[in-house]
Amino acid sequence: MADNLSLIQVHIGRKQLYYYLARVFLDLPDDDLYEYTQEILPAFEILSKHNKYLSNGFLELSSFIKKRSSLSGEERKIFDNGLYNDYSALFCGSESLSLYQSMYIAPYGENIKESIYSLQQQYNFDIGEENIDLADHISYELSFLGHLSGLTAYNLQKENNQMANHLLQVQADFLENYMLNWVEHLMFAMENIPEGALFYSPVCSIIYGFLEYDKLFLKKNPSL
Repeated sequence: MADNLSLIQVHIGRKQLYYYLARVFLDLPDDDLYEYTQEILPAFEILSKHNKYLSNGFLELSSFIKKRSSLSGEERKIFDNGLYNDYSALFCGSESLSLYQSMYIAPYGENIKESIYSLQQQYNFDIGEENIDLADHISYELSFLGHLSGLTAYNLQKENNQMANHLLQVQADFLENYMLNWVEHLMFAMENIPEGALFYSPVCSIIYGFLEYDKLFLKKNPSL
């Protein structure tokens, strides 16, 4: 059990990072998101040395938090309203940027939704059959990886290393076969939209960088 303790903490940490990244795109920005971002930044600072996407994203996100923290009262309200409007322009308009994998990998969109939903169901990540269209949304894909990370930590705690190893392979396969096939396209698309520059483009850079880092981490730690 002692050998597993540090790994348990690692996978709990991975779960927290994935859940944070999922939250960014799940709903409109608010005070809770800004506080969450400030709390999670030290973890991204540690990871920022691993690749340029994590490094650039961390620096830009740190700058965003520093600027917001320097404001108060009416100035902060105006700043927050600007990001609120950015979210609306980016993701809620008639020409909004898609956050669904099936919109980036044609012509296999419907199969992607169904295959991801089926995989999520296998591991008790139940979004409900009525929400199958959300299965390939970036927030649900990131949340699924967070869920699997949590299951890995749980099985390590129970000393069920066989299941933990299986879950690690499922995560590696999901990164390779799904997320890393399209998130880079989203990141590049976001870079070309002015409304994304302040917050969402840095987060996309961090997401892509973290997925690349996590892929390598899982390859280096294939068994327990």
